[in-house]
Amino acid sequence: MVPFNIILFLSGFAALVYEVSWNRQLGLLLGHTSRAAAVVLAAYFGGMAIGYAVGGRIANRICPFHGYAACGLIEIVREGARRMLQSAIDAEVDAFIAVHSDRTDKRVRRLVVRKARLPKRESFVPRLPVVVFIDAKQAAR
Repeated sequence: MVPFNIILFLSGFAALVYEVSWNRQLGLLLGHTSRAAAVVLAAYFGGMAIGYAVGGRIANRICPFHGYAACGLIEIVREGARRMLQSAIDAEVDAFIAVHSDRTDKRVRRLVVRKARLPKRESFVPRLPVVVFIDAKQAAR
């Protein structure tokens, strides 16, 4: 079994990595200013305080295995929602293409077509995995 001190060290290290990542991401949005850093630090420490307050109250009441099982169920629900959303978007795109399939340009090329699908990539940002689909034209450049 891993000593408790190592677990605490790794948890704190991960939290600092998240803080730096969010600082960089927000810096792209707001610029690398003291305000952007203050927003990140306030959100970071505020989230830690809320987590400690809530977690401290329910830690003694909940079995750790139940919490782990809840995380697994949340992941299953999230994946199911992602698949449902993807199938709904695909159906909507297919319907749109079917409605506009007769539109052509002067050279009799269809104006509305489905672009080639490239394999999906997953890019992980702090606490939020984002699936990225690359545009075929941009990938060719």
